[in-house]
Amino acid sequence: MIASREKGAMVWQLRQWMGGDAIAQAEHALELGLQNVCIKINDGRQERWEGNRTDQNADFLPATVNALQAAGIRVTGWGWTYGGSGSIRFRTFRPNADIARREGELSGELCLRYGMKDYFIDAEVQYHRDGMEPSANAFCEGLKGMAPNVNQLLCSYRFPRTAQPKFPVRTFAPHQNGWAPQVYFLQDNRVDGGAIQLQRSKENHYDLIRQLPYVGVAPTYLHKYRINLQARTWTANKLQLTNFFQRAAAIGCEGISVWRLEEANASQLEAIKEFNWPGSVEPPDPPPDEKVNIEVRVPAGKTDVQVVEVE
Repeated sequence: MIASREKGAMVWQLRQWMGGDAIAQAEHALELGLQNVCIKINDGRQERWEGNRTDQNADFLPATVNALQAAGIRVTGWGWTYGGSGSIRFRTFRPNADIARREGELSGELCLRYGMKDYFIDAEVQYHRDGMEPSANAFCEGLKGMAPNVNQLLCSYRFPRTAQPKFPVRTFAPHQNGWAPQVYFLQDNRVDGGAIQLQRSKENHYDLIRQLPYVGVAPTYLHKYRINLQARTWTANKLQLTNFFQRAAAIGCEGISVWRLEEANASQLEAIKEFNWPGSVEPPDPPPDEKVNIEVRVPAGKTDVQVVEVE
């Protein structure tokens, strides 16, 4: 069962979020009122995908997951699936269902390791081509076989049936427990542009694919592009995000999220913090002398347990 009425956020690089400090991350999530944090746990068949770096997500995950869970925040995993091998750029990519299955199995294994109940499947450009149906099916079966109780949510294109006709969304669909599309309304400067695209995306999934719990993911990253060779940037503003979140509540979305939390600017963070689901009761601030204890279990090999008091 997908948790309902959740306010969440997605993280790509833990080292970029509060400097990788697990306690600071938990404090930040509590400050924003998040009920869920979704963290990248694998890239295809790798849980360490940045070479020999010693500050990869795998290095931070044990402490971060424990700190967030100790603070009462659900932790969800996400990962990229290739579904094959080779390069898109050099046109050497070839689908491979065995690779996709192993990617799914690793995704499930990591969810079990970290006690994650949901997994967001990030399938994009590699899957937007003919012949990817076996890979889509194999990935989902691999994940299900390894972790049968983990919910699968496809975190991919906004309008897969109308804008990405080759994407095998109908192959993914029977395996999914929910949708979590990337509703990145980039360069749409209308105050309600994101809200409009969110509603269209939900209808695209409900009417053309399958009715499942829907979590809308809004952009909080810096989008870089060019016009006439001139470099430009774009970010969603506070009002656009607020309208996005409010529309999500109005049309019955199961949850909202953003990508990426570690790159969100101050006004975007305000929009996240200020949003509450209609009818929800915001917890009162504790008295000035009251502390909230967060117990963090340290990684294996260490014997100390750090208990941090959070103001």
